[in-house]
Formats: sequence, C-alpha cells, structure tokens
Amino acid sequence: MGDHQDALIKHYSGMYSGKEKHDSPEESRTNICRKIIEIVKLQEIPNPNILDLGSGPQALEKQLLAFGNKEDRNMLKNLSITTLDIASILKNKILALKFGANHVQADSKLLPFSSNSFGLIISNHSIDFIPNRDNAIKEAFRTLSHGGIVIFNFHHKDMLKSISKTSGSVKEHWNYLIDNNLLFGSETEIRNYLKKFGYKDIEIEEKSDNNDKWWMICAKKY
Repeated sequence: MGDHQDALIKHYSGMYSGKEKHDSPEESRTNICRKIIEIVKLQEIPNPNILDLGSGPQALEKQLLAFGNKEDRNMLKNLSITTLDIASILKNKILALKFGANHVQADSKLLPFSSNSFGLIISNHSIDFIPNRDNAIKEAFRTLSHGGIVIFNFHHKDMLKSISKTSGSVKEHWNYLIDNNLLFGSETEIRNYLKKFGYKDIEIEEKSDNNDKWWMICAKKY
C-alpha cells in the first residue's frame, strides 16, 4: 500500500502540473456545489470553515465560487475555504487562490489542523480512494466541529467507464480496491462503515451521469 501511495502522489503531481484536467465526473462536483449552498443557506454548519480533502488544484472551489446567483456568490464570500492534497501542485496551477481559498499540501491521513476546526468537510472521489482510508475518515471526524457536516462522494463499484480510460498507478490501485472488495456496493455497507467512526444522521444517494455511478453521502458529528 505504501508503494501505491507513492505512485499515486507521482501520478497526480504530474497530472496537475499540466493543463487543467480532472478525473472525476463533472456532475459530481456540481452536486457538491449545490449541496454546499443549500447547507449554508439553511445555516446548518456551526462555523464558516470548509475543508476539501483531496482537492487537486481546486476545480471544485473554482466552480463553487462562480456558482448560483449573485446572492449565493455573496453568501459564499463569508466562508473560509481550505483545500488539501497530497500531490505537489504549483501555485500558479491552483485555481481558486484569487477568490480567497487557501491550499495546503499534506496527507489526509494525518491532518495538520486542530480538532473541531471545520464546520463542513467535503471530499469528491478522494477520501475513499486513498490507501488506508480508515485513517483519513477518522481524521475528518476529528477535525470536524460538533454539529458539523461532511459531504463525501465515494466511488461506486460500477464506476468502470472512467477508470477504464486510466492507466498505470491509478488503474493498479483501482484493481487493488476491486480485488480486495474495498469499494462500496450498497447504502448499508456505507452506513455501517461510517457509523464505526462516529458519524450520525447519514444520508446516502446513488448518483449517476451518462457514464458513471457514485455515492453521495452527507453525515454529521454530534
């Protein structure tokens, strides 16, 4: 698994050094943007600090901060957004810095933040894909404030069309997850998994576009 992590860091560091490129479904980012606006409008988070785990070069944040109507965009200016990725990304490739988002290079399995720091933590097809994901799920819970919310998009077992286009370390790690039954095949599996770490009020939706399926999860910490 250590070899997988090193190979994935190398892969994504190289990928993010070139032209803007994403390997998650466009609709999955749109789903999260809509959900963030909904949650913030309802004042459901205990503080305005948002953390995106496995953010890449802030494609989601770039989309979020230009999303919705003028009222929505003004509301989002009150948020403090931090993104985190283990890959090495040049500053001029990070897309939302000019909008006020911050970026940290670190490992999701050992977050450099105090406990109870964030009112909202998101991860789009990242936290469930990293080697030794249990530690990342625990760290997300630790750094989430009491009353805070997580929004996770998990890979679906049937999410094969996008993966079939990949090669090298990403496909090798995907095959490892498949071979060891580490991808989630049902809502029950996801709910039981997250409950082990203390997450409550778990809501799960199966999402899809014309190519892929994924799981969208919202949960809370009390």
